Amino acid sequence: MNTFIYALGAITTVALPMRAWLEDRQNPVRQAFLWLGINLAFTYIAFAAYLASALSVLRLSCGIGAAFLPLTFYTFFTRFFRVKSDFDQAVLSGLRFLAPVVAILYVLGETTVFSSTPRASTGSVLLALFAFGGIALSLARLTQLYFISEQRVDRIRMHYLLALMGAALMFSTAESLARAWVSHPPAGSLDILTGPVVLQGAVPPVGVLFTGLLFYFLYQILVLSRLLDLHEIASRLITLGICGAVLVTMEVAVVVWNDTLSHSTAHGTFLIFLAGLLFLVIYDPLRRQVEHRTHQWFNRRGRILDLTLGEIESNLSSSVDMDTLVEGLLSPLAASGRAPYSALYLWDDIEQRYQIMGFRGKVSGSPMPTVPSELLEPFRDKVLPTLVYQDLSRRSEREGDSTTTHSIRLLIQLHADLLIPIHAGTALLGWICLEDEPWSDGFSQEEINKLVKIVERVAVILDNIQGLQHIQEQRRLAALGTMSAGLAQEIRSPLAGIKEAAQELLASTPQEPSSGTCGADGSSPGLEPAVTKRNSQPPATRPHLHGNDSRQTRNHLELIVDETERLDNIVNQFLTYAKPYRPRLVTCRIPLIIRRARMHLAHHGLPPAVRLREDIRSELPDLRADEDGLEQVLVNLLDNAVEELAPTGGTITVAARQDWWNIRNQRIPVVIIQVHDTGRGIPREDQDKLFIPFFSTRNRGTGLGLPVCRRIVEAHKGEINVHSEAGKGTRFIVTLPLSV
Repeated sequence: MNTFIYALGAITTVALPMRAWLEDRQNPVRQAFLWLGINLAFTYIAFAAYLASALSVLRLSCGIGAAFLPLTFYTFFTRFFRVKSDFDQAVLSGLRFLAPVVAILYVLGETTVFSSTPRASTGSVLLALFAFGGIALSLARLTQLYFISEQRVDRIRMHYLLALMGAALMFSTAESLARAWVSHPPAGSLDILTGPVVLQGAVPPVGVLFTGLLFYFLYQILVLSRLLDLHEIASRLITLGICGAVLVTMEVAVVVWNDTLSHSTAHGTFLIFLAGLLFLVIYDPLRRQVEHRTHQWFNRRGRILDLTLGEIESNLSSSVDMDTLVEGLLSPLAASGRAPYSALYLWDDIEQRYQIMGFRGKVSGSPMPTVPSELLEPFRDKVLPTLVYQDLSRRSEREGDSTTTHSIRLLIQLHADLLIPIHAGTALLGWICLEDEPWSDGFSQEEINKLVKIVERVAVILDNIQGLQHIQEQRRLAALGTMSAGLAQEIRSPLAGIKEAAQELLASTPQEPSSGTCGADGSSPGLEPAVTKRNSQPPATRPHLHGNDSRQTRNHLELIVDETERLDNIVNQFLTYAKPYRPRLVTCRIPLIIRRARMHLAHHGLPPAVRLREDIRSELPDLRADEDGLEQVLVNLLDNAVEELAPTGGTITVAARQDWWNIRNQRIPVVIIQVHDTGRGIPREDQDKLFIPFFSTRNRGTGLGLPVCRRIVEAHKGEINVHSEAGKGTRFIVTLPLSV
């Protein structure tokens, strides 16, 4: 059994370092870990073979391996904790010289001077002092680093390593002292069952078990770089150890009682069986209680997070708007001290980008208000996963692929160590990002799983909030539309009376040929006055004509008629904007709609200096849309372009093509229509106001044409944008999804 334990220890001490090294062969810490594992595995496997055969050559091989243990231990810990002091370099230089010298002297002494010594020889004692003393030196240096370290993470790591390494050294030393009293029997004098027990000595091989645990913890720290999982592992190991100790105590008590009361084997076996049954009865509640206590002791931060998540769940149940959602989600995280900075990003349908909805805590610099599209480009056709900075850093060191690099860049820009996406199906609604404490060693998988469940609830609440906001907006717009329609009708009635009276007076007033004024032509309603009088002079700059009373009266009457027609046009557009718009969807062709809009423009007159050209792809697919609505959008955009180019001339280009639209990480086929003019351009400060009702950059503009266009386009689930540069013209871009 002892042979098997040492062989298992050898496999453990070489397999774990080998696995860590294969993941990153250039890492000097993992290289040192591998050499330490090889050294210890060689020592253990030689000693295991010696226990099975009692061959002196195997005992010598074990001694050679032990002579190099101080060097490999000290090398590993100096690299692991990144210490490069002159003292450490001097110790390493001394060990590099002494290790082979001690090994050679030990072999020479055991084969010559001490070959006939029945028990532990002077050479063996000196070798043990060198090996255990060198390892103790590593332990002392680790203790010194523990007290001077300012990083809490390193201190916690050292705390574990000191405990395990100290236990392994203590039990291994006790085993060596016990073996010193055992004489070396000749080869073949012991069988395979009794030999390992006799040669091991009075102390069982407990040191190899602690050494295996030490290597397991070192492997976890190197590969996972996270202590929270180690807390969980330690908690379970302690639980198993306590339960095992209870079982052994019960069995020993039964054996002692059996020897006292009875010498019957059957009775003793029956009592041991009853003790085992009794342990199985109490095992489950005992395990749960011990595991709960140890888990609480090791994972105090986890308890804080559990309480915080409970508070968040309570807050989310009462979240009915975005403000309460942000407050209920982020404030508890900030107050817990578990996340010094947290932020919530969501998709904005109007701005067509992800922007921050709220944040808590302090961050170096300032939080990113909106996320550039290039940061999310690698996830355009994928589902954004949960991103953990430490995991990505390790993956980048091993693989270095572009997606990992982009993910790390995204987390750095967001000041996040953890990003949990908020999905609705395959659509990305946004995400919550958390920064970890500077002294912490990352979020455990258990913590991440709990946060993911919270975020899943946030996705449902966001859907409910958006539905509620949509209902409230519909009610507000319905009330506004009703009020606006009534107000418009009240305005139209007196306007009609004023216009009718002015026209009657104008008809009865004689017209003088020399007046030079524009006669009343009873222009048709709608868009025609805006087209035919595109270059007319504003009332404020119209010259005041002197002459007889009839001439002045006629001029004033013409002004009244013109302005009432303009007001009537404004009221008509306002009613169009205010009343509910429901597109009548039919299958239509984009080139045909563009052609009809051009015909409307030609009908009302195109200034000679303005040229109109088309750039339409012949392979455009059919579109489900409202033909009249899209025609109205194009007519308004073309009218605006003609109005801009009329004084100086220029070119208007109407282009249409099929493309793909990326929204919430989904690719949707769309048709893009562009109206581009070569005019003066729109000032940057005015571009964001173009779609606000009643805002206009022209003296006689109503400011309702573009808002009406946006309303029609958004009713088709599309979007309209403007790009303009001074001296390069203006481009309006209409994007319409093929499936509405």
